[in-house]
Amino acid sequence: SALTVLSLRDNGLTVRAAQALRRVLEQNSTLTALDVSSNPLDDVGVLEMAGVVRQNRGLRQLFLADTEMGEAAVLGLARGVVMHNSTLLELQLLLAPLARLRSVLALPRAALVVPSL
Repeated sequence: SALTVLSLRDNGLTVRAAQALRRVLEQNSTLTALDVSSNPLDDVGVLEMAGVVRQNRGLRQLFLADTEMGEAAVLGLARGVVMHNSTLLELQLLLAPLARLRSVLALPRAALVVPSL
């Protein structure tokens, strides 16, 4: 049976791990949910995940809460969804600058989920 859900939450993933993960997941067509929340990915690592979103058409859920991302990463990720991916249904970002993002970009087909603290 193929891998459909991958949770790497709170595993200490760094930018280097995000780069390796991107290379693998760009070629994957069965993964539907990816959770890399609570990892110190920062902007560069989150932008690697944006690359996954642009290439992987099977991904339906992406969880990036508490990944130390800044506004540039959030905007890059949103552009990846809006311009390149019509299959992502849930994009979870917590502790990210979402108020400004929502005023800049509308995300059709993808819901920004912001759980309460």
